[in-house]
Amino acid sequence: MSKEILKELSQALSKIDRPGTFCVSGSVQTVLPGLEVDGLGPIGLPLTGNQAKDLKKLCEQAPYGKGEKTLVDTSVRRVWRLRPSQFSLRNPDWKQFLQETLSKVQAELGLEKQKLESHLHELLLYEAGSFFLPHRDGEKLDRMVATLVIVLPASYEGGELIVRHEGQEQTIDFSSVENSALQTHFAAFYADCEHEVRPLRKGYRLCLVYNLTLAKSKKLITAPRDSEHIERITSLLREWSADDTIRKLAITLDHQYTKDGLAWDKLKGVDRVKARVLAEAARQVNCKAYLALLTFWESGSAEDDGGYGHGYGSRRRWYGEDEDEDEDEGDDNGLHEMGEVFESSLSAENWSDSAGHSLPIGELSVEEDELLDPESLRDVKPEEEFEGYTGNAGMTLERWYRHAAIILWPERKHFEVLCDDDSREVVPVLEQMVTEWQASKPK
Repeated sequence: MSKEILKELSQALSKIDRPGTFCVSGSVQTVLPGLEVDGLGPIGLPLTGNQAKDLKKLCEQAPYGKGEKTLVDTSVRRVWRLRPSQFSLRNPDWKQFLQETLSKVQAELGLEKQKLESHLHELLLYEAGSFFLPHRDGEKLDRMVATLVIVLPASYEGGELIVRHEGQEQTIDFSSVENSALQTHFAAFYADCEHEVRPLRKGYRLCLVYNLTLAKSKKLITAPRDSEHIERITSLLREWSADDTIRKLAITLDHQYTKDGLAWDKLKGVDRVKARVLAEAARQVNCKAYLALLTFWESGSAEDDGGYGHGYGSRRRWYGEDEDEDEDEGDDNGLHEMGEVFESSLSAENWSDSAGHSLPIGELSVEEDELLDPESLRDVKPEEEFEGYTGNAGMTLERWYRHAAIILWPERKHFEVLCDDDSREVVPVLEQMVTEWQASKPK
């Protein structure tokens, strides 16, 4: 296998440096904005029907942008609005609430390294029948990167927000949240994402809309595009898979996961994007792509640290399910020092495909030269078992390093890979294939 191809693949994956999230939403502890409307006065929350009707009398139909034009067309957008000059937010705590919400948005959208500024754009009032057809926001302000919608407490049904990007779709239904009428909700998405608002079926909804801009940045930032990475990685995997001498390739992910917590839909941050990109690239070049738990085990002598009594008995250290797996505890994490290594092994288990289905593949061995980055093996805190002096025997130490990994192999070598260690590993897979084939037969 060409080392140059693997080097280029590693470089291509390193360019995936921010989460692939294009949209984020959630519910937050309610802080009332102290909303006051000119000509009406303070607006109580949750919003009542009578107040909504009074507010509507002061609103105008919200326009939408089409090219360089701003149009009003209720067959495209039917919702009422007030301009910022027509209302005010009196609660001094609202500014802090907005900043905390903005911090959450930055983290989820991968914009932590950017300085964002929020600009109040409008107050929207939805009533039964209000909607907005699929559209993309125009750049209302220079350096605009995203839109933030804050939904104030009110009772309503429907009005789902649908956000789309590169074939992916996210549906946000604020009204389905428990006690939604008493909570404040938010949604934010990149400005280049297509989005729509489905018709409100019942009640009234009140929203504050903010435009988010990059402070002092000339670089335009848009929603992460998997396609930019997929094309390059597909090309490299095609070249890699054409080599008849290869078996499989294991690509470790950045975060740590427990066995029970390892799933495609639970991958964190950049891991989620890398896994998705690798799965799609593998599909295009007829390769299998699985998520698995990789375990590197080594056993050897333990160095005597000279402490009285420390060399007797046995101890075991490991991460518990409730520990922060990504926490850095500094120095050598309180572990013993490994001397001469007597034995080691590398294997993978806990397999699932990109659809999230668990697979009946047992434990498969992985060779060190099948790792994209062998140096990553000891980059995580291991579980260890220490055995002190017993009679004439010296101290021994065992360690288990666990990594989430995407493991690839060409489809043409599927059974060859499964039979590498023990032909029994292929039996459950064959049974599953037969079951699926029988289920697909016409009755």
